[in-house]
Formats: sequence, C-alpha cells, structure tokens
Amino acid sequence: APVINIRFIYFLELKLIVYWKVF
Repeated sequence: APVINIRFIYFLELKLIVYWKVF
C-alpha cells in the first residue's frame, strides 16, 4: 500500500511540474 501512495504523490508532483512549465 505505501508504494502506491508514494506513486500517487509522485504523479501529483509531476502534474504540478507540468502546470508550472505551462504557465
């Protein structure tokens, strides 16, 4: 379970990076 949680957080961070790059 913890691994999935870490993966989810990593995915959210990737989304944030993409948003920062767009703007």
